[in-house]
Amino acid sequence: MNKLLLIVTLNLTLFVSTSLSKEVVSIVFSERVNNIAYSYIDKVKEIYRNVGVEPLIKIYPESRSVYLFNNSKVDSLGIKIEEFETKNTNAIKVNFPIYKDFKFKAFVLKEDLKRVQDLKNPFVVTSSACLGCLEYSKLHNLKISSYFKKLGTGVKLLKLRRADIIIASEFTIKSYSNKFFVPLNSNEFTTNLYHFISKKKSHLKGKLEEEFRLAFSKSTSVPNK
Repeated sequence: MNKLLLIVTLNLTLFVSTSLSKEVVSIVFSERVNNIAYSYIDKVKEIYRNVGVEPLIKIYPESRSVYLFNNSKVDSLGIKIEEFETKNTNAIKVNFPIYKDFKFKAFVLKEDLKRVQDLKNPFVVTSSACLGCLEYSKLHNLKISSYFKKLGTGVKLLKLRRADIIIASEFTIKSYSNKFFVPLNSNEFTTNLYHFISKKKSHLKGKLEEEFRLAFSKSTSVPNK
């Protein structure tokens, strides 16, 4: 009886010790992802648990999310375009695309298309945290006049005729209200979306890539609710 009690006690101690020492990874997502693609967050939590670590989820505005990752305040960044890796030496791309051919374009209000197309120096706005928008601007030589933190601000500026063009992802515009907007022209910047980890979590890269591959290999669209 004493021998059985000792075995049970040792097993319980080992279980508690293992639970307490489990690695925790803090993962930050933007408020926009939380609002329109919450199922993706759930999938990422499942992926991390599958590789034996406990995810700690944090939700912040886009600019704050990037700031926290860039300054090593969190371990992982939920989703970003692949070019992000070249902008941050601490960023490691989990090398399996969550979504391919993610497009950024210049949009205008439908009723303003002809007017804006005739402008020589349109007033162009975009999000200060939108890396893909900056890449579009450079690729197509469309100078950005002003930046905003929330998409609603940019839309309001267009409706008040205080701005002419908004650069954003096609997905973002569709999720906001596609009926108001049309592309300015056929120009676009196309890239892929990835999950990122910091260098201090580089030991998880191989396992995470395998789990992301299993989770998203059949996906054909941006994860959503």
